[in-house]
Amino acid sequence: MGKEELGHLRGMFAMRATSLKCADSQWNSSGYNILGEYLYGAAALVAYRMSQMEMGAPDFFLPGLTWGRGQWPSYQTAWFAYLGLTFYGEQFPYGIKYPSLYSAAFHYADLTQNNGRYTGPDPARPNPNGITTYFSEVSSKKERGLDFTFYVPPGFDLLAGNPIPNVEATAESQKVLTASFHQGQEVWCGSL
Repeated sequence: MGKEELGHLRGMFAMRATSLKCADSQWNSSGYNILGEYLYGAAALVAYRMSQMEMGAPDFFLPGLTWGRGQWPSYQTAWFAYLGLTFYGEQFPYGIKYPSLYSAAFHYADLTQNNGRYTGPDPARPNPNGITTYFSEVSSKKERGLDFTFYVPPGFDLLAGNPIPNVEATAESQKVLTASFHQGQEVWCGSL
């Protein structure tokens, strides 16, 4: 499958990653923070949804604070959850689901390097179990991993305490929130 047929995957990745890179001055080499306040609304929406959950849970950053059952999380917890959801989808922090930045990079790598063995041949309808199968086969060494790396900020390189295949944490502003393929010959969402 040609790269031009998969532009929607790169486009979604670039749009979402660039917005995030422009929301934190440490995530871009120009020191921009032009979308930080804009994304407050996204974190507030996540906080509201967390407050509506029927279970209670401790806040990730403020000891003694709980969220759920009508209680709101701290802004730091809501922002962390928003980023995790953007990076990995609605199963974060326990799994990865479409759509997300990781799933776009994975889907592209699988289609261009592996004929869609995990995601299926239709670029618009990925197999929802493909990522789980890939993780299982790579971690048990049944299969070699695909040639891509998704660079995330520190603290986002584990799911349920386990390393995520093809993910690397970095504080380098040029790399964070980028994906590289084919040993770095193709890079999505370069530095700003």
